[in-house]
Amino acid sequence: MGNSVDVAKAYAAIAGALVDYGDEIKQGLAQDVESTGKECLKLVKEYSPRRKGKRGGGYRKGWRVKKFVDSRNQVSMTIYNKPHYRLTHLLEDGHLNRDGSRTEGKPHIEPAARAAEAILMKKVELTIGSAGRDD
Repeated sequence: MGNSVDVAKAYAAIAGALVDYGDEIKQGLAQDVESTGKECLKLVKEYSPRRKGKRGGGYRKGWRVKKFVDSRNQVSMTIYNKPHYRLTHLLEDGHLNRDGSRTEGKPHIEPAARAAEAILMKKVELTIGSAGRDD
C-alpha cells in the first residue's frame, strides 16, 4: 500500500490530455475541410459546362471558394460562381426556353459536392484515427 495517487493530480493530467487531443482534432478537421474545399473547387471547374467557340469558358473560370470561421472556430468552405451566379441553377437543372422548348440540365455542382463529401469523410476518419499518436 506504499503507492498512492493524488486524485486531483490524476484528474488534471487526464483533463489536460483530453484538451490537447480535442485541439489536435479541431486543427486537423479544419485543415481537412479547407483542403477538401479546394479539391471540390477543382472538381466543379472540371465538371462545369463550357460554351463552344472563342468566347467560351467564362462560367467555368468564374468559380471561387471562400472560407468561413464562425465564433466557435468551426470552419466551412463555400464554393460559388462570382460572375455568373445567376446561371448555376439553370445549367445544373435545365430550363425552359423562350420558344417553349426545354434545355436539359448538365449536372456539375451536385456530382462535385458528392465527391467532396466522400473525400472529406475519408480525411476525417484518418485525422481522428491518427490524433493523439506521437508518431
